[in-house]
Amino acid sequence: MSRLLFLSFVLLACAITANAQTISPSTVVFMGHVESLEWSPDGQSLAIQGEGGTRIFNFDNQLIGYLEENDYVPPNASFDSYSQSWGVGVSWDTESKNLVAPYYDILESRFGIKVWDAETETPIFNYTLSTDNTDIDWNKNTHEVAISYRSPQEGAYEFWDITIVNIDENTGFAFAVSEIPINDIAWSPNGIFLATGNADGRVDIWDTSQRDLIQVNPFTGTPPPKETLTTLWGHSSAVNAVAWNNDGSLLASASSDGSIRIWDINTHETIQIFENRSGINSIDWDSTGAFLASGSEDAIIRIWNITTRELVTELEGHQDAITDLDWHPDNTKIATSSKDNRVRVWDLNLE
Repeated sequence: MSRLLFLSFVLLACAITANAQTISPSTVVFMGHVESLEWSPDGQSLAIQGEGGTRIFNFDNQLIGYLEENDYVPPNASFDSYSQSWGVGVSWDTESKNLVAPYYDILESRFGIKVWDAETETPIFNYTLSTDNTDIDWNKNTHEVAISYRSPQEGAYEFWDITIVNIDENTGFAFAVSEIPINDIAWSPNGIFLATGNADGRVDIWDTSQRDLIQVNPFTGTPPPKETLTTLWGHSSAVNAVAWNNDGSLLASASSDGSIRIWDINTHETIQIFENRSGINSIDWDSTGAFLASGSEDAIIRIWNITTRELVTELEGHQDAITDLDWHPDNTKIATSSKDNRVRVWDLNLE
C-alpha cells in the first residue's frame, strides 16, 4: 500500500471518529423477563418490574431491593408458573421514596397495584383491580396514580378503564372508559393532562381537572364533553407509547406503523415525524427536551435530535424487540429492556 493511500485511510478514520457520538458499551444489569422500568427522579435507583416482582438497582448497577409481586406462592410451586408478571408498569413518586407496581394475590385470584416503601421493601397501600393492568403512571405533582386496565363485562363486549387512585385518601375514581385497548398512559409535567396511546392508532389527551364532567357509562355511547378530551389522529396502526417533553408543550407518540409523531399541544398538530424501519414500542425524552430515544421491534435503540430533526445514533446490543426504555435524569445513561430477557444500561455522551 502506498504512503499516500495509507494517509488517506488515516484521515478518513479520523473524520469518522470526530463526527461520531461517543457511546460506551452497555452493561447487562438483569437477566429475565421485564415488562417495565424507570429511574427514580433523584437518579439514584432503577426499578425493574417483571418476572415475579420489582427489583431495585442502585446507580452502580447493584441489586439493592426486591419487591415480590405475588402475595401468595404455594409450596413447591414451579418457577415458570409463578415467576411471570401479573401486570405492566412501575412508577416512582416525586420524592424517590415510594414506587407503585402491579401485584397478584394467587390465593384470592385478585389483581391490583401496591405502593411500596422502596427503602424498607414494605407495602404501604394497595388497590384492587378487576383484571391485570396495561400501564401505571404516578402524577409527580400529586399523590395520584393513573392506571389503565381491561374491565371485564358481561356478554361479548370488553372495555378499558382509566382509574385515578388517590394514595393519601385511599380512593379510586373511574375516570374514563374506552372500547379500544389502551397501551400506554402518561401524565403531563403539570399534572393536569393525561395522555393515552390506543390500539386503533389514536392519541387521547384528557383534562383531569374537568373529571367531574365525565359520566362513565360505556353502554350509552355518549361521548365525553369536548372540554375533557382531545383526540389526535395521524398514526395508521396501534400507538404503543406516549411521552411528554420537559415543559409539556410537546407530546411524542410512537406506533407499530414505524413512526414517531411530535404533537404541538396548543395547536394539536403534528410538527415532526421521525420514520423508523420497524414498529416502535417505547419512547422517552431527555430532561432538556432536546433528544428523544426510541426502542423498536428490530432490537435497536435510536436517539433523535428534536432541533435538527436528525437521527443522532443507534444503540445495538439487544437480540430481540425493545420493550421499554428510560432516560436517566442527568441524561448520561439510558436503561433498556428487551424480549431477549436482558436489561441494559448504556452510558451516553451526546454533547
